Amino acid sequence: LFRLPVVLQKRPPRPKTAMCAGPALRHHKLDVFPLAETVRWRGKALPRYGWYMLSGAVCDVAQFIVYKLLCASVGAPTFAWTAAYLVSIALRQESHKVFVFGHYDGTWYQNLWRFYCVYFTTVLTSMPVNALLVRAMALLPREILALGIAHTTYAYFGTTIYTGLFSYVRLKANWRRVRATAARRGDAAVGVGPHA
Repeated sequence: LFRLPVVLQKRPPRPKTAMCAGPALRHHKLDVFPLAETVRWRGKALPRYGWYMLSGAVCDVAQFIVYKLLCASVGAPTFAWTAAYLVSIALRQESHKVFVFGHYDGTWYQNLWRFYCVYFTTVLTSMPVNALLVRAMALLPREILALGIAHTTYAYFGTTIYTGLFSYVRLKANWRRVRATAARRGDAAVGVGPHA
């Protein structure tokens, strides 16, 4: 009945192996290509940053739930922000694989380690940013605070915007560097993931 302008592009198979977690760790071939490279809207690829934002938004919802649970139980917003962000990195790895980067080289654990290394600077810089925003948001006019949204929630979303932009710049810079190295080596399949 209806024709949607979104089309999934077929790509030639690119074999990659990834480790699946479980009692018996085995290599499995995954056939996942990033939506950023396969989905077209009216014949054009959507910007990769848009896919990154969508992937990040999915993870931000999960992170926000963990944050609110920790904030309610511990009561320290900056600790809750940091812990929730650290926990969400494993989810971000998988989400970015599907939406943005595609297959990653090596095992799931190796790639997770690379993700933590890339996000380490983001986590370190987000702690003082969040602490500053928590203090700043407490100074919001009473009319805004009377809406029933805690000042720490405003600080959370401000920090989320900061980390999204900062992480994308770091991931993109790391991705270009490894792609250039692989191109110089003449690799047929360029590695992907946060380092791709």
